Amino acid sequence: YFIFNLKEKVISFRSRGIALREIKVEDVTFWGGTVDAVPHQLVSKFAFNQPKRDNIEPEKNKEEGTAAPAATTAPAPVNTTPGTFDIKALELQDMPTSYRLVFHENIQLSVRTRTSDFKTRMYNTASYAGWYISRPILTLWNSYKGRPFTSIYLVLNEEDARALYWSIIESSENIIYNP
Repeated sequence: YFIFNLKEKVISFRSRGIALREIKVEDVTFWGGTVDAVPHQLVSKFAFNQPKRDNIEPEKNKEEGTAAPAATTAPAPVNTTPGTFDIKALELQDMPTSYRLVFHENIQLSVRTRTSDFKTRMYNTASYAGWYISRPILTLWNSYKGRPFTSIYLVLNEEDARALYWSIIESSENIIYNP
């Protein structure tokens, strides 16, 4: 589970109370009602460039009689050492750096990075301006519907943003602490 400690600007990844990794938050912006320091279920993750996973269906290959070739029978690439093989797996570099996490009770957590790249900086500036323009509209809409609304904007470094997206899973219970 994760503990989002917004007061100390730290995200802590824990297992059975032991901190496995801590992520430093560069900047936090908070909008809306307060959040109780109780477990909140992650409902969904949204990113424009979500990583694509290849589906491997071993049962389908068995039925067709075309079992997947063993790693030892595949020709080795030119620049590899003997005994290694190429695995199509999602890695940290495949994860997005800008995304939104939606928690139970309509808590939205937007994650962005601070970079020096001009194109990314322009995107983040537009996203941040859009965040400030849309929050009053979303607050009014949710109050009309009788639902609570809280939005949190986090700025992380690029590697930490990717690591958070990669390791947080939907329907997990996480604590958001903002006194």
